[in-house]
Amino acid sequence: MTIIKEDKRVGPAICCKCGDDAKINHGGKWYCAIESDMGVMNLKGFCIKERKNKNDKEKKFKQSN
Repeated sequence: MTIIKEDKRVGPAICCKCGDDAKINHGGKWYCAIESDMGVMNLKGFCIKERKNKNDKEKKFKQSN
């Protein structure tokens, strides 16, 4: 997806963590995945690869204990 950035440059929207195509700008940074909370206008962005790696590490830690 091509976007116009804050500094008026045109370019691809890429995730700030993994470099994949971004879907949402949250807090001034682009992220590749979206989650929503209850309520109106409560979309948040996160990196799916970063979250998967974090969850894998937690599972390995729980299995070792």
